[in-house]
Amino acid sequence: LRRCVGSEGNRPPPEPPQGGGVPTSGWLKVFRPNGSKLAHPRDRQRCRLGVEQEGAPTRMGGGGGKEIPPVFIVDANKATEYSAEQGEPISAKKISLFCDKFAYVEQVDIKSGKEHAIGRDEPSDILVKSKDTSKKHASFQFDEELNQWTLSNYSQFNSLVSGEPCVDVSEGMGKFALAAIGVVRLGTAYVAWTTKPIAGSIMVHCVEGFLEGRMWATSPDCQSFKIGRKDEADINIPNSMQTISSNHLNFENEPNVGWTVMDTSTFGTTLYGDWPLKKEKRVLCVPGLKMTIGRHKEKMTFVIKVHNTCKP
Repeated sequence: LRRCVGSEGNRPPPEPPQGGGVPTSGWLKVFRPNGSKLAHPRDRQRCRLGVEQEGAPTRMGGGGGKEIPPVFIVDANKATEYSAEQGEPISAKKISLFCDKFAYVEQVDIKSGKEHAIGRDEPSDILVKSKDTSKKHASFQFDEELNQWTLSNYSQFNSLVSGEPCVDVSEGMGKFALAAIGVVRLGTAYVAWTTKPIAGSIMVHCVEGFLEGRMWATSPDCQSFKIGRKDEADINIPNSMQTISSNHLNFENEPNVGWTVMDTSTFGTTLYGDWPLKKEKRVLCVPGLKMTIGRHKEKMTFVIKVHNTCKP
């Protein structure tokens, strides 16, 4: 967008063509978030963010619209192709767990037939790096009678399972049936599960804050994108919002894993309202993942949605 509306110095964007013809390369209609026209085109922050959302996804860049960016704007019609639903309970006999370890995600394939304990030390089968996680915090197991994967909690701190709303799984609840994909919080460690990687197109939908209602989706060849105040950020935040970092969130499409998000900010990120995401910790981008950045009046919340052809 910055190339479309002119971000070099204070140079305003070129005037629109007269007579209702096709816009020249590098020109976009600029609107405020509420739909009214901007009072002055030199307002760079609003120019970058307030783009008309009608018709097909916007192509950005010069060269007569030949360049497709990693992330493009999505209109209301296109948005129906994406969903935040986590799906029905899993009946597949094999699932993959994704455990965050520093700046990368470790994948563990597990099969039915035994209990797979997760914690920070033995006797757990799968270890996570978190002092807030119990030695044996929880376990995944396939319930043959129910024909689905379930989660059991063994920790006094409980296990929080993603959803709308999130579920606080206690030891007394017994086996908790899992959806096709999701994230469980064990202390401050996050373990995601799925039957297949989410490697196709994902959509980022702002549901709270200055950009509320805006939607962006990844192009077919996109392998990474960023959210932040930096000019190079794919989803650009106004520079006046100082509680949001220049490079706040980093998304990557990792081989055999799918889309992940990592916090690279100074001010931090929370998931699902109050789950603290530690800096340089990656989390799998599951449908419905809520990420909140900024503080006070600058707070913004984004939700991950997955293309219908990519759901597990």
